[in-house]
Amino acid sequence: MNYVIIGNGTAAIAAIESIRKTDKQNPITLISRENAHCYSKPMIAHLTADEIESDAIYYRDKDFYKTNNVKTLLNTSVASIDTNKNLVKLENNSTVSYGKLLIATGGKQVVPPIEGLDTNGVFMFQTLADACAINEFKSKVKHAVVIGAGLIGIRALHALEKNNIKVTIVEMLPQILPAFLDKTAAGILETLIRKNGHVIHANTKVLKINSKNGAIESVTLSNGSTVPCEMAVLATGVVPNIDIVKNTKVKSNKGIVVNKHMLTNVPDVFAAGDAAETTDASRNIAAINANMPNAYKQGAVAGQNMAGTIVEYDGSMSMNSVEFYGVPCITIGEINPREKDEVFILQSELSGFYKKLVVRDNIVKGAILLGNLRFAGTINKLVQSHANVAEFKNEILTEGKKWFDFIKNNWKDDMLGNVQWAPGLSSQQKYVKKVDEDVLKKREQGRF
Repeated sequence: MNYVIIGNGTAAIAAIESIRKTDKQNPITLISRENAHCYSKPMIAHLTADEIESDAIYYRDKDFYKTNNVKTLLNTSVASIDTNKNLVKLENNSTVSYGKLLIATGGKQVVPPIEGLDTNGVFMFQTLADACAINEFKSKVKHAVVIGAGLIGIRALHALEKNNIKVTIVEMLPQILPAFLDKTAAGILETLIRKNGHVIHANTKVLKINSKNGAIESVTLSNGSTVPCEMAVLATGVVPNIDIVKNTKVKSNKGIVVNKHMLTNVPDVFAAGDAAETTDASRNIAAINANMPNAYKQGAVAGQNMAGTIVEYDGSMSMNSVEFYGVPCITIGEINPREKDEVFILQSELSGFYKKLVVRDNIVKGAILLGNLRFAGTINKLVQSHANVAEFKNEILTEGKKWFDFIKNNWKDDMLGNVQWAPGLSSQQKYVKKVDEDVLKKREQGRF
C-alpha cells in the first residue's frame, strides 16, 4: 500500500510522523507544488526582517524525508484526483496511485480584482518563495503599501519596518486585524503603528496600482488619495485550497468536510490542516480554524487513522497570537459577544493593558489577552473544556481566590511556578497599578 500526501506543511509532516509510529514499511509519497523543505510560514516575516538565518525557517532536519522513507515530488502540482481508480493525476501528465490519500493542501491567497497587479514591485506574502523575492527587491524600497491588515498584513508590516521601510496599510474593514481583535484592542495596536511613523487607511480599498516604466510608482485608493511607493504587498487573506476536489465525490463546503477520524465521505481519502473543515470545539459548529497547532494535531490524527490506529479528533480551536512593538497578544475562541453574553474586561488605557473575557451561560467562549499573557493556557483550557465558571467568572481576569482554587483543584499543572493567591488587591489589579505607575514615572522623566 502506498500512502500519498498532497501538501508539505504542518499537517503533512505530522501525518508522516504518525504513520511511521505504526507503519515503518509501506511507502509514503509526498507531493508539493513548492520546491522547498518543510518550513514555518509564520517565520517568513522574521526571515524578511533579517531576524533569523535562512536555515532557521525549517522545522525538521534536512534528512527528515529520507529517515522516514518518504519519496518527495517537490515543485509538482496536482491536476486532479480520481477517487474511483485511487489515482492522483499530476500536471506533468503522470499519475501516482494511492492506498490511503491525505489532502493537506493548506490555504491559497485571495487575489482581489485590482488593476495593475502584474506590475514589477507587487508581491504576495504567503510562501518562502515570496519572502525570497521580497528580500531580493527590498533594498530599492523606502515606502511600501501593504494591502490588507490581517495577521499576514501585520507580519508584513513588521518585516518591512525592520528594513527601515515606511508602510501604508490599506484595510477595507474599519480596523486592523478585524478577525482577530475587537475595536478596543485593535485601537491600541493602531496607535503604536502610527506612533512608529506608519499610516493606516481603514474602510478603504486599493483601486489601482500605478506604474512608470514598468515599475510600481503609486497606488490609488477608494478614498481619493494616491500613495507613492516602490513596493506593494498583497496580504488580502487566505481561503482553503480545495480546488483539486471540486470535480470529485469528495464533499466540501468552505473546506473539505471530514469526520472525527479526519476521513472524508470517500473511503481512503483524508484531509487535514487549513484545507479541512472540522468541528469547532468552543462553538460546536463546522469551521476552519487555520493555525499551526490545529494543523499539526489534525495531521497526527489523520496519520494514525491512515495507518490503522483508530483515534478521534476532539475539535479545533480559534487561537492566534502576535507580538508587535513588544506587546504580546493572544485571542482565543469567540471574541465578539452575542446579545445575552456576559463580558468581563480588565483594562488600563494608560499602559495599553487590555483583557476581555466572553462568557455565555456560565461557559467561557472566548478571550482577548493583550499586554500580558498570564494564564493564557488555562483560559484556553476553560474554553475547550466547557467548564462551568458560575462561581468565579468575575474573578478570572482579576485572579481572585475562587479562580485560583479552581485551578489548584482541577489543573494544578497550569499554575505558573509558585504563584500564590494574595488577599486584598488581586495580582492582576496590582500588575495594572504598577505598570501605570511606571508609565507615569517615565513620562515625568521624559522617557516615555
